[in-house]
Amino acid sequence: MLSVPFATTDIHGGFAAGRGAICVDGDDLLIEVQVTVMNLWQRDAKTFRFDLTDLEEVRLKRGLFGDRITLRTRPMGLIAQVPGAAEGCLVLKVKRRHRADVDALLDRLDLWLA
Repeated sequence: MLSVPFATTDIHGGFAAGRGAICVDGDDLLIEVQVTVMNLWQRDAKTFRFDLTDLEEVRLKRGLFGDRITLRTRPMGLIAQVPGAAEGCLVLKVKRRHRADVDALLDRLDLWLA
């Protein structure tokens, strides 16, 4: 099971940041996130599981130093429970060195979104 590490920064108005991993497990998309509040407290990691058929859109934006993956689900409430999600979408920041893993993950997701 291929896992791609990511970061999110806009949690609780910027007072918290999240780090985690995203992977495809069979027919599910797994997102595991650990939130750190003001670089002082770490919460326990939480795992969120989504059916791949609930994904409405997956976008990739390449950058000079890293990439951004944007996930949007069909019922907006599904993604809203993940820390860092806003307005029905979740933006994951991935470092450049993980581009090969991102490409492999998106290849698996393209089979479901087509």
